[in-house]
Amino acid sequence: MERRYIDAGFKRTMAGLDHHIKTLHQSEGVALADYRCWAKRGSCSGEEAADCFELVFPRRGLYERVDRSGRSVADANRVLLFAPGRPFRINHPIEGGDASTLIQFEAKAWFDLVGAVDPGWRDRNQFQLPAAIPAEPADQLLHSDLLRRLGDRTNPDPLEVSERIAFLGERILTRASEEPQSPPRNGSSDLHLEIVRRTKQALVSHAGDRLTLSFLARQAFSSPFHLCRVFRRETGMPIFKYLQRLRVHLSLDLLLESRRPIGEVGMELGFASPSHFSTAFRREMGMSPRQFRRGSGEAFARDRLQRVREYSS
Repeated sequence: MERRYIDAGFKRTMAGLDHHIKTLHQSEGVALADYRCWAKRGSCSGEEAADCFELVFPRRGLYERVDRSGRSVADANRVLLFAPGRPFRINHPIEGGDASTLIQFEAKAWFDLVGAVDPGWRDRNQFQLPAAIPAEPADQLLHSDLLRRLGDRTNPDPLEVSERIAFLGERILTRASEEPQSPPRNGSSDLHLEIVRRTKQALVSHAGDRLTLSFLARQAFSSPFHLCRVFRRETGMPIFKYLQRLRVHLSLDLLLESRRPIGEVGMELGFASPSHFSTAFRREMGMSPRQFRRGSGEAFARDRLQRVREYSS
């Protein structure tokens, strides 16, 4: 089934998935949409391809993109990058569905961003684009600011939104251009990626549980200490750090979309107490959950943007 994403012509072929998309912003060459999918565990889309360049910010759940470069796990700790005309499939290995924010660029807008990041790319006639990069807390602050502004206002200023999208897009492309090229894989390294993939599935599926290393090792078909070494080598951080950042990133959507008590949100995501949640949130995001939830005022939004710039410097 082929369906349009955005009225202006952004579209993607979708097959066999129960999904919904809502356009939140659209301007010349750029669009932002909320995408939600309720696919069943084990389901797989038909082959599809983006018709435009896309940045995808997973907010809830987990899915996998499979293409000629391999398999990319999409969770709230990742940002996915899509280029037009490259076929892929989407797998859903766990229950619960997923939600993501899509930022879509027509070619001219995209290459304007690329030129700002890498002015010499035209001379080399190439700009390497990884399938995914880690989502840093600063990325999530900018992303959440966009969603809040588009959700809180009846008529958000399109110039302001477009400018913030450009800032976020330039930041993601800058970091994508700095990602090291993946070395050729062999049988052993492929097995390591499979261990990491299964571990990430378990972390998302059981984010609200008190997890143990032995439990995760069983889910990944690995020994505990081998899992620790492999996960750190492939992701750049220990499992505990990855899980804490994942829980905090997952909490952003709950804090924005509901008025549930903050402590209840934290407990649902596996934090031992409201104070534990607040401490972990502040460590990752530079502010408390309460400050984040109340951050709809202009003054605090400017303060958060300054935090992003300080984080990036």
